[in-house]
Amino acid sequence: MLSVKKKKLIIKLSIRRRRKKLPFYLVEGVNCSAEALKKLPQSISFAVVSEFLTPSFFNKLQEISKEYSFSIFTVNNKEFLELSDTENPQGILLVMKKENVFSTPSEDPFMLVLDKIANPGNMGTIARTAWAAGLHNIYITKGTTDPYGSKAIRAGMGAQFNLNFIEVENLDEIRNNLKKKGGDIWLAVPQAKVSCFDENFCYKNNALVIGNEANGVTLSSKNDRFVTIPMPGQSESLNAAQAASIIIFESVRRGIL
Repeated sequence: MLSVKKKKLIIKLSIRRRRKKLPFYLVEGVNCSAEALKKLPQSISFAVVSEFLTPSFFNKLQEISKEYSFSIFTVNNKEFLELSDTENPQGILLVMKKENVFSTPSEDPFMLVLDKIANPGNMGTIARTAWAAGLHNIYITKGTTDPYGSKAIRAGMGAQFNLNFIEVENLDEIRNNLKKKGGDIWLAVPQAKVSCFDENFCYKNNALVIGNEANGVTLSSKNDRFVTIPMPGQSESLNAAQAASIIIFESVRRGIL
């Protein structure tokens, strides 16, 4: 039986300001849960299921729970709806411990930095792109949406279980880090003169910064560099997730990732 204490924990984890203070996050739905079971079964604290869940997935969940010693609590459909954060729940909810995916930080050819990205869907999509491209780390400045929020998790489709998210105070922290290594910080802005397809735009040992959807990147230092995506049409800019995807995969085309 699911205790009142565990129900309260699930409810707290659905609220960002409370989730930030807790060492857990929620994963809901069959696809995301399947990826969590595959990649991070050791990080599952407990699972909650209902009659919505397909028998085949429940059997798989039971097998893994025995190996990794986490509890499964079964609730009725009404109770699950009260705990669920989705419109069409699939009957599976995991409470996961926040832990680094990589016990030893993996080095990337360049740093991907998200500066105050506000939309959880964009966060999840960028994370999924980074994962698909082969990055291991995403740096996020304070004020960026929580990568472990339910909408970000769903948009990421498993990306969060394959990446380290490293929070930094602001872009100055990134600048100081790069200064020691002799690297540059590249800010993605629509008005830049250097194209992401230009050889003058260099990835290796540098940082690529994707800024806030409405306000762009934080005010720059005189040493920052600027990169853009050529847009022959009349649009002023691209969605943050679209822009990140294009620039990240240009590094794949070049063979950097």
